[in-house]
Amino acid sequence: MARFVLVFVSGKYEGGRFELPERGETALGRGGELDIVLVEDMVSRKHAILTSDGDSLLVEDLGSTNGTFLNGKNVSRSKLKAGDHLGIGSSVLEVQFLEEGVLPDTHFKFGSQDENTAQKEALQKEDTGLHTSGEGVPPVSDSAGTVQLPQVPSQTAMHGALPGAASPVTGSNLRSSMNTATLDSKEVAAVVQHQTQDFVALPDDGRVADTSLELLINRLLFDEDVAVLTLQNDEAQFRLESVSNTSLVVHQHEGDAIAPKEIQDPLKVLARLMTQEFESYTFRDSTPEHDEPVRWDIRFEGHDPRVLLKDYGYQADELMNLVDDLPEPEDMVSIPRPIEARLSELHQDELDLFQLIFNYGFYQHVLDKSAYGDLACAKALLELQKKGVVKF
Repeated sequence: MARFVLVFVSGKYEGGRFELPERGETALGRGGELDIVLVEDMVSRKHAILTSDGDSLLVEDLGSTNGTFLNGKNVSRSKLKAGDHLGIGSSVLEVQFLEEGVLPDTHFKFGSQDENTAQKEALQKEDTGLHTSGEGVPPVSDSAGTVQLPQVPSQTAMHGALPGAASPVTGSNLRSSMNTATLDSKEVAAVVQHQTQDFVALPDDGRVADTSLELLINRLLFDEDVAVLTLQNDEAQFRLESVSNTSLVVHQHEGDAIAPKEIQDPLKVLARLMTQEFESYTFRDSTPEHDEPVRWDIRFEGHDPRVLLKDYGYQADELMNLVDDLPEPEDMVSIPRPIEARLSELHQDELDLFQLIFNYGFYQHVLDKSAYGDLACAKALLELQKKGVVKF
């Protein structure tokens, strides 16, 4: 029965490898719940899946933004054989045949739990000088086979809770989750690595689909030769001006404003901007004539904007997964009478949201007035609905 192993032959994970199961599926992407986690801009959250049936290996692209490449050719579904090169993001993985009792000549072996634990301990003891950023260190597998990056201090530990951020909510942890960053230490390590990104390589004009909104805004903030970024879709135009690498001004021309002028936390504007779908961009000034835009001044104040943008991108993906369960922005969120649940059993944050619903009713008004981010509010709202405190 054939056994295969993936060896990272180039890219940020060069030197690492992952032994595939004899039978079953192995998911790749930047989602932390997947089997092989590749944290980088060019990799989709759920990028591709490998299927082993005991004698053969199949790769299938899961509708990724930047594609899956087999020996340099973009493929949607294809069989793999030993010696093939699989391109995902900046990584190139070589498919190798694992003969029984013979290991490929690579740096790491993934075997028993004891062996994996020993590997991790040995890796931590190595004086590479790169462990704080994760750069140059191959991924390490945990006992379940999931590829992990070396640990670094979390962004929350370095800068405090990120504005508008949230982690998955499960009952009693709702209160803490509403002020917790979605970025874990692996993802922060990847953000640190991307701080040296060559933004000048981006064309001055193009399609947003060919790059990422995160990368475009990062160039605006950190490329001294760029002062303006204009984003366009069917409904509106957004003009972003860089004041410094810690602040920017956002103008919205046309369309329904994505936030009130006097929104409590202007960083919400940036988070909501990351949820928009844009068609084109330009780093040239193309402001419409005779137009009075809505303007927001955004200051990052102690937070690394690169980490915030990464986090807001992940929040946008997660919010999209919840949208079918949420009310429309213009819908009314009502309070049932009588309320069967005991309000005294709600967490303080849930009570705060409940008060906003009582005062304003409309979902969009609740989002605008809340001190928490839209994702945190959405999760809290679903929690209140589950408890029978609100309905929509």
